[in-house]
Order: sequence, then C-alpha cells, then structure tokens
Amino acid sequence: TTEFDATGLPPGSYEFKVVGKNSQGSGPESTVSTIVVG
Repeated sequence: TTEFDATGLPPGSYEFKVVGKNSQGSGPESTVSTIVVG
C-alpha cells in the first residue's frame, strides 16, 4: 500500500488513477478519483 500526500499542492481539483504493480506486472487502471485541495 502506498499513500499520497497532497501537502504543498496549490488549491484546486486533481484527478488521479491507481495502477497496481507487482512482480507479475501491472494491473488494470482504476476509475478516476478526484481530490479537491484547499
């Protein structure tokens, strides 16, 4: 598990996708998640 820290980002709306990776390669992308900072 990896965490994301939005500290220091300017206020606004940010879109992210998560992609799992391990020794067998990459997994499918997640749906888009929107994070609002500010």
